[in-house]
Amino acid sequence: MLNRFKRYAAVLLAALFIVFTAAASVEVYASAGELEDSLRVAIENMDETLTVYIEDADFDLDKFVEEFDFAGVSKWELTSARSQRDIRIIWEFEYGEVYAIRKAIENPSFEAKLSPRQAKVLSECRAFVKKNIPDKLTDYEKEKLIHDYLCINVRFDEEAEEKRLSGIVSEDITPYTAYGALFNGTAVCEGYANAAWLLLTLSGVENYIVHSDTHAWNLVKLGSRYCHLDVTWDSSETDLIGTIQYTYFNLTDEQMTRYPQHRPVNIGLPPADSESYNMYFNRGMRAKDLNDVKRIVTAACETGDRSISLWVDDHLTFDYDWQRDLQFVWDLRPGGQYVESFMFVEPGPDRDTLTIILE
Repeated sequence: MLNRFKRYAAVLLAALFIVFTAAASVEVYASAGELEDSLRVAIENMDETLTVYIEDADFDLDKFVEEFDFAGVSKWELTSARSQRDIRIIWEFEYGEVYAIRKAIENPSFEAKLSPRQAKVLSECRAFVKKNIPDKLTDYEKEKLIHDYLCINVRFDEEAEEKRLSGIVSEDITPYTAYGALFNGTAVCEGYANAAWLLLTLSGVENYIVHSDTHAWNLVKLGSRYCHLDVTWDSSETDLIGTIQYTYFNLTDEQMTRYPQHRPVNIGLPPADSESYNMYFNRGMRAKDLNDVKRIVTAACETGDRSISLWVDDHLTFDYDWQRDLQFVWDLRPGGQYVESFMFVEPGPDRDTLTIILE
């Protein structure tokens, strides 16, 4: 009992020592069993350096490192030295953008521990939200404004994505950050998701970053329900079509996970089961068959629209031939003018919307 009390006291004292030490460098003495607790407290406190003396010269450091979850840490390095009595381990940490900024938002004392880039992102995003996103807006309106801003102002970083797919490890992580999206105007999916997370969070909209094996997006709380938001894919479609697209805006779990890249690996996410915030459904732009497609497109043309997007429910089960089925478009008169030509982006395995551009 006494030995167990001593071990408990050692862990507690080590934790208290880390929490109440203002310096970025921390030094503790611990047994092999206490190393995990000491390391977790250091990461929670966003310490830059942690030195640990382990009273076990035979401690299997490689196995520990392989099994430990370094969540929140974007980069770490360690050096170690063994003696006959113990092993000294020195860890140096850099913290992930979302992890660090989240802690600074929750506790302003952590702002001093942000990297210069992280501090700039947080400061500029606060200013952007204050200027452009009034508190009086609903969460849905805030989400749409942020979605539209990112779709218009950020481009997908094809070069960075090609490197990733080729297995090339780059020292430059900028495309994977909100900094890359918001200051360079280019990012891959993680950068888009980080930027959306930060702007939504600062606007008071609860959201999470969701990961699959190859992709990242957001899960947004609207009212009491949750919806999936993929700004990356909508931004790419916006670039292709020329008008802001909402194909991946506020989807349910069922709608989202039909796409292989949208199958989350996160555990414990709230369910997204409401279609209430799907823009196409709210605006009557949901077609259940070809007759609906004709009706919706014709009605939009009568109001003068020349870029028309609609949701098509049965495109995966009904054998559409869009080149044939859209011939009725030639008979339309948007704004009283003849259609000289038109292009379309059809639904497919990874999108449920049909977009028609009239010229």
